[in-house]
Amino acid sequence: MLSSSAQVRVRRGKLSDAKALSAVFRESWELAYRGIIPHLHLDMRRLNGLIVWALADNDAAIAFYWRRGGRPIAKRADKIGAAKLSKLAFAWG
Repeated sequence: MLSSSAQVRVRRGKLSDAKALSAVFRESWELAYRGIIPHLHLDMRRLNGLIVWALADNDAAIAFYWRRGGRPIAKRADKIGAAKLSKLAFAWG
């Protein structure tokens, strides 16, 4: 753990960092969803990509997924009660 007096140097990412960052992202997703989605399901599927949906009006979510490499691949609408909500699918992989 860093103490308040620790000095941290931040540098720009390099292409050579990609493999390590990919591992960190993968492990963080696995840890985040373990217990929500049965871990054997995640481990056995050996997925090569990921798709998430965001409400089309949710600019913060769209920007978040875009900055992390997700790209929109589909647009759909769901009807909840009288409301029709547009959503976008973002994919990686």
